[in-house]
Parts: sequence; C-alpha cells; structure tokens
Amino acid sequence: MNVARLSLFIFALSSTCAVADLIKLKIQPDDPPPQSTPLLQKEIEPTPQAIEQYLQLYVLDDAGRSQFVARLIKQIGNDSFHKREAAMRELINMPVTPVAELNVAAKSNDLEIQWRAVEVLRQAKATPATANLLSVLRVIEQYSVRGVADHVLRVASVLDERYMQIAGRNAMVATIQPGNRDALIKALASKNAVQRRLAVAGIGALPGNHATHLQPMLNDPAPAVRIEAAIALVNDGDRAPLKIMIDLMRHEDINVRIDAYVALRAATGQAIEFVAYADQAMRRKQIALWQNWFDQNGDTVKLRIPITPSMDVVTGHTLICLYSEGRVIEIDAASKQLMEIRGNGLSGPWGARRLANGNYLVAWYGSSRVIEHDPTGRVIWQYNVSSPWNVQRLANGNTLVGNSGGMREVDRAGNIVWQHHASSVSDIQRLDNGNTVATRTNGSVIEVN
Repeated sequence: MNVARLSLFIFALSSTCAVADLIKLKIQPDDPPPQSTPLLQKEIEPTPQAIEQYLQLYVLDDAGRSQFVARLIKQIGNDSFHKREAAMRELINMPVTPVAELNVAAKSNDLEIQWRAVEVLRQAKATPATANLLSVLRVIEQYSVRGVADHVLRVASVLDERYMQIAGRNAMVATIQPGNRDALIKALASKNAVQRRLAVAGIGALPGNHATHLQPMLNDPAPAVRIEAAIALVNDGDRAPLKIMIDLMRHEDINVRIDAYVALRAATGQAIEFVAYADQAMRRKQIALWQNWFDQNGDTVKLRIPITPSMDVVTGHTLICLYSEGRVIEIDAASKQLMEIRGNGLSGPWGARRLANGNYLVAWYGSSRVIEHDPTGRVIWQYNVSSPWNVQRLANGNTLVGNSGGMREVDRAGNIVWQHHASSVSDIQRLDNGNTVATRTNGSVIEVN
C-alpha cells in the first residue's frame, strides 16, 4: 500500500509564544474516512495527533498568534523554495486567516512575499476556515477520537453557527473520558454559553448520575444549555425535565422551539402535533395539548432513552412536489393545505424536506438548483447542480444531494466535501453509521461509505 508522508507542525503553547517543531506522521490515503476530505485536501491528517495540533491553533493567545503569523510571513520570502511552500501551506491552513497581516504583506516590496500573501488570501476566501474545523469535529464524532475533549471545549468560543455548535456537541460526547470530568464541571461556570453546553453534554455522556451538577443547569440563561441539561437528566431516568422541554416550546426563537420539541418527542414517543413556525395562537393550542398530556402522564410515561434527537422532524404532515405546476405544498392528516412554495420562475420540484429550523429544502430538478426556502418561499440558501432528484440536510449543516451523476455532500459555501459517482441516483439518505444509501432509476439500491 502506498503510504504518504506529510509534514505538520506541533505547537508547544505558552502565554507569550508558540514554538513550532516539525514532525512526520503517516496516513493510509487508500482508506481515508469520508469526513476527512477537507482535511486531506489541505494536507491535514485525520489522526488524533494531527487533530490535537490543529485544534491548538484555535487557542493561541494574541501574542502567540502574532509571533506565529509574523514568522510564517517572513518565511514565505525565504531563499529556500521548500520553506516558502511550507510556510504558505501553514498560513492557508490556519483556522482563522490573518487577513490584516496578509493585506500588509500583499504590499511588500518583496515580490515573492507579495504574491504568496495574495494567493493565501485568495485560497482562504474560496474555502471558509470553518470547513476544516467542521471536518475535524466530524472525524472526532464518527471515529470516537479519544483524548481531545479539552481542545474541543476550548474551541467552543469560535463555534458561532448553530450547525457548528451541534458538531462541537457531538464531538464532545464522542471524545469524552472520565478523566475530563473535573474540567467539564469547572466549565459549567464559563461565561461562554456554547462552552457550558458542551460541558453539559460531556458530563451527561459520562457514566453515573448527573443530578448534582446538571440540575442547576436547568435554570441556565441560555436555552440551548437548558435543553442539553434536560436531555442528560431525562437520560438518567428523571421525568421532571420533560416539563422544561414543554416550557421551551414557548420560546420566541424558532430554533429553541424546534430543539425542545424534537427532544420531547424522542424521549416520550408521543405524536402530539406541534408546528414550530405556526402562528402564536396555534402554538398555544398545541402546547396546551402537550401540557395536558404531561399533567396526566408525566410521572409514569415510559422514557425512550437514551434520547437521540433527529434533524428530521416528524409531524404527520405530508410534503407534495407538484412537478408540472412548479410548486411544493404541505398538508396535514386531514388533507388541509398548510403551506405553499411557488417557484416564481423555478420549475420541476422533484424532492423536498422540511428542516428542523422550520424551512424547506427543495430539489428543483427543472431549474438545476437546490434551494432552502423559508415558509413564505423566500430563498435562504441555494446551490447550483445539474438536475437534482433529492436532498437531505445533515446534522453538521451540510447538504446531501443526489442527481443523475451520483451523490455529493456540500457545505454552506457550496464546496464539495464528499462525493460518489453513480448514474441516476433518485433518492438518498445518510445513515447513522456515516454511510450513504441511495436508490437508482435502474431499480438498484447502493450503500457507500
């Protein structure tokens, strides 16, 4: 087997500086995990050691970061071609691109530094820095990479987007070890809400009863932390936090309402309807039904634990793609139409899914576009791809697309992070094991990793 040797820097951190020592690591490129594609494209290896080194870049203090960047910018003007290339690669791979320093370097009198600084800025713009971090978190989750919980906890402060926070939470659950307990308990008092959420998720994933530390978190000011604490305590067999989930279904933030509802349904198995994006009057009626159910059954309900919330929200409604009419409708069990999205110039909707955030993801086959619409039809996000048949929004925020050429996973910037070529893929689904299953118009079903 061909084994590639790639160079990475390992960073010894201090309050004032970062010292880089060159080390060699090995990978087997014939069998890389699919989640690692963005890492391999930037020559970052999907190994515990390399992941730890990469995450350390996120926690450099200002002084250490400044010294590190200054050294690399100086090195891209080095007489040695290999040193110039290595420094340029490190700049490109930095979690947060040093735009200000590179803009200054782009005006340097040294033409080599000038050209390389401009090129780093160009490549960084083409691929968002979050793509690498997301891939790292996904590899940690999928392969249960142990020993990096402290690093995941420390990068919580840069997980600004909802999908990144979900990836961080899942990575924490996958990597946690009993030895991390004290650090997580300390993080419960962090000023950063995402860090508190990750700490709660990590503690909840450890063996034993968690009431002593997590019961107070049910009163946390951040609703995401309260939901996480409620899930962990329900997983311990405590039914009382189900009421917290019902209360959070009243929240003004639609994402909070959805997360609370998904967790509540997963824990109880009850099919009482709740539409997070419905008007307030309708939501009140639906919540009243849940509250009535809890008052009568909350002390005795058989819990379905551990809770495994899904990105797919089951409501009993049906989405219908009216291909020839260029519109998508949602109907309830009584066939009453609840929502309609008109293409307004778009044609041939073939596949559609309602997302956990209340929006709709539609494969517009006739217009060769995948579009996320809000309930009014407004375009929130779109991706151009030839004749898409079906789509799925993944928990990491990426989108899985199937079309006549195969299947691909794309990030929010439209970058392909994984793909598999196969003719006429008509339906797709990412499985819990990380594989992707697809049906094809020739009558076959395939599962690929």
